[in-house]
Amino acid sequence: MEETIGKPNKRDRKPKGVYAREGVYYVSFYYNDQTGVRRRFRKAVGPNKKEAEDYLGKKRAEAREGKFFDVKKNKKISFEEFGKEYLERHSKIYNKSYVTDEHRLKCLNKIFGAKYLYQITAKDIEGYKIARLKDDIKPATINRDLSLVRSMLNRAREWGKLIRPNLCAKMRKLRENNVRLRFLSKEEITRLYDMCHGELLAFVIFALNTGCRRGEMMALTWQDIDIERGQIHIRDSKSGRGRVIPMNKTVKNLILSLKKQPDSPNIFSSYHREAFDAALTRAEITDASLHSLRHTFASHLVMRGVDLVTVSRLLGHMSIQMTMRYSHLSPEHQAKAVGVLDGFLGPTSKKIDTKWSQGRILENMVEFEYSTSRYN
Repeated sequence: MEETIGKPNKRDRKPKGVYAREGVYYVSFYYNDQTGVRRRFRKAVGPNKKEAEDYLGKKRAEAREGKFFDVKKNKKISFEEFGKEYLERHSKIYNKSYVTDEHRLKCLNKIFGAKYLYQITAKDIEGYKIARLKDDIKPATINRDLSLVRSMLNRAREWGKLIRPNLCAKMRKLRENNVRLRFLSKEEITRLYDMCHGELLAFVIFALNTGCRRGEMMALTWQDIDIERGQIHIRDSKSGRGRVIPMNKTVKNLILSLKKQPDSPNIFSSYHREAFDAALTRAEITDASLHSLRHTFASHLVMRGVDLVTVSRLLGHMSIQMTMRYSHLSPEHQAKAVGVLDGFLGPTSKKIDTKWSQGRILENMVEFEYSTSRYN
C-alpha cells in the first residue's frame, strides 16, 4: 500500500534531501564530482516517501563511489598530450614565450602529465604550489606555471575537448617579491666567462652588452645587424614595438667573429639553457638566471652614471616606471647630482654656529610645546 501525502506530522520528519511538492516526493542533495566541482542532484521520485528515501540513499552512495558522473562528454585527453597540441595551435602562433612555455610544460608534465584534463582538481593545483615551494622555486615562477595551465584549460574548453569549468580561472596567486634585482658583479661576470665556451660564451657576452631579452636574441637574424652604422635592430620585442640598440666595440668584434649557420638565418641557434645553468654552478654563482644578464646590463649602466631615460630606451621599456627599479643603484651618481648645488644655494664663507643653532632650536621647541599646551 502506497503512502500518500497528508498533513505533515512534526514527529514524522522527512530525512534531509527529501521534500514533497504537489503530491510528489523529490530528492535533492549536493556532491563534488571527480573534478572537484560542486554540483546538485535533484529528481522527482513519486508519491511514496519510503521509495524516495531509499532512492536518495542509493544516489548518495553512487556519488561517494564515483559512479554518478557524466564524464563521457569530456574527452579522455591527457595533459601531456594536449600540451603538444597547445604549443602547436596556440603558443607557437600567438605567444612570444613559446620556448618558455615548452620548458614550463616539462615541469608541469611531471605532476599533471598522466592525468586526463577533466581529472585535474583544485586540490591538484594547490598540491603543485606546495611541492614547488618545497623545492625552493620562487612564487613568481609558480604563478607563471599555473597561468600556463589556466590558458591550456581555457583553450581546451574553446576547442570542445573539456566540458567542465576551468578550475584555474579563480586560482589564487602566490604573493611575489619583485623588489630585489639579481645582477652579477664584475668578479662574477669574469668567473662566468671562464666557464662558458663556444656559442654559449657568445650568447652571454651579447646579452651582457646589449640587455636583450632571450627571445629577442633568439629571433635575431643577420639582416637585423648593421655593422656599418653599428646598430642592432630589434624587430619584435615584448612590448610589441621595435627598437635600435647601438653596438659597442665588444659586440661589434663578437659579431664579426661569428660564422653564419648554413641552414638558418638566425645568429644564435640555441641559448643552451642546461649548459648555462651548469656554467653558473661551476662559477659558484647562486640565485641567478639567464634574465639576470639583462638586469646586469641595466644595473652597471646606472651605477656608471647613465641616466634612467637612456637605460629605459635601451631596454625597450614601455614606461620609465619599469626602469625606476634601478634608481637605487646609483648613490654616487645621485651624490654628484646634488653636489652641483654647492656654492649656489648654500652659504660659502659665513660659518654657522652649530651649538648656538641647536640650542636655539631646542628653545623654540620648548616654547612651541608650552604655547600649544595652553590650548589643550
